[in-house]
Amino acid sequence: MLKRLALASLLLLAGCAVQQPSQQTAPAAAPAPPAFRETEMTAPKAPPADKVEKIPPAPHAVEAMQWRPGRWHWDGRAFTWETGEWIDRPSKSVLWSPGKWAPRGAGWVWVPGKWI
Repeated sequence: MLKRLALASLLLLAGCAVQQPSQQTAPAAAPAPPAFRETEMTAPKAPPADKVEKIPPAPHAVEAMQWRPGRWHWDGRAFTWETGEWIDRPSKSVLWSPGKWAPRGAGWVWVPGKWI
């Protein structure tokens, strides 16, 4: 103990720091996948035809959820497919109205979906 204290004192005087062992923390959880982007966007051309998706079983009570179908996302260079997903309904009295691509001017615009 005395040797350890003397060594710590010498290291501090020499400009070094002694760090006590810290408790080990668990590694951070992997980030969640990006959320389905429901924002208006424009594209210079029409999107491809929608893909046919096989709807997986709902992760929990289907009465509290609704399937949001996949759609084409314009990333500024090309269309990429975003797979559909089960989403929680804010209440049993509302339904999800999916978004759609619509022609506007010389291009196309994504009109976001909404609860109705």
